[in-house]
Amino acid sequence: MRELLTKIAQDARIELRSAKQLHGGDINQTYLLETTSEKLVIKINRKHRFPDMLQREANGLEKLRETNTFYIPKVFKVGEHHQFQYLILNYINSHQASDYSKFGQQLAELHQHSKDDFGLNEDNYIGQLKQSNSTETSAVDFMINQRLLPQLNLALQKKYDLKHIDPFLKNIEKLIPEQKSSLIHGDLWSGNYLYSRKEGFCLIDPAISYSLKNFDLAMMKLFGGFSEEAFKSYYELLPEAREEKDHLDVYQLYYLLVHLNCFGQAYFSRCQEIISKYA
Repeated sequence: MRELLTKIAQDARIELRSAKQLHGGDINQTYLLETTSEKLVIKINRKHRFPDMLQREANGLEKLRETNTFYIPKVFKVGEHHQFQYLILNYINSHQASDYSKFGQQLAELHQHSKDDFGLNEDNYIGQLKQSNSTETSAVDFMINQRLLPQLNLALQKKYDLKHIDPFLKNIEKLIPEQKSSLIHGDLWSGNYLYSRKEGFCLIDPAISYSLKNFDLAMMKLFGGFSEEAFKSYYELLPEAREEKDHLDVYQLYYLLVHLNCFGQAYFSRCQEIISKYA
């Protein structure tokens, strides 16, 4: 791997002094690079497994940066070297966060960036799975056709015997209000934000789309790691989102299905519980 990092550094015109492996996920190998002038982070994976993944991530980071809401790491370079693809970002020195009301305020400001329809000009990834972002003109159509159905169909292909899917999909049409699309992070669990004393709250590893704002809130609630102050300040700026607090689990189903399809049986019972609840 050291030889690969040296070759990539040469391609990127980086004067590499040292490289240290960081804790990463099951998709990328991640390293802290020290150069003669700065610290960078590089993510590397095999491009045949996840075609265009890191380019789509870079595109998502740039789209988030354009909103001037959260601090977003700068994309230093995205590229390929033989069978590998890589993404180089500036390093963020992370600290313990304190004022989560600021996070909620910034998230509400992000969600006010909108367009006339739902989707994105390209598909991207949610974890290791492709995420479809084809254009839909209504919130409920986007939720069903671009989020729930692809994951439900994949789960059925994997022989997970989920029941009551048709009545569930019919009934959630009554739960999802018509709304403007919102630019969302798309994978907003506690591992995908950092806090810097210099820059404040920072977002990383996005799965962006112009989507339904409650996807971000649902993911924040699903695995925890966010103070209630964040939700309070968010709802103060976007009180209409509060109307869906009682059925955030409908949105959480998307992420639970992703986990079911990636990590297996442990997530089956929770997925079935939500489907049956609304069927």
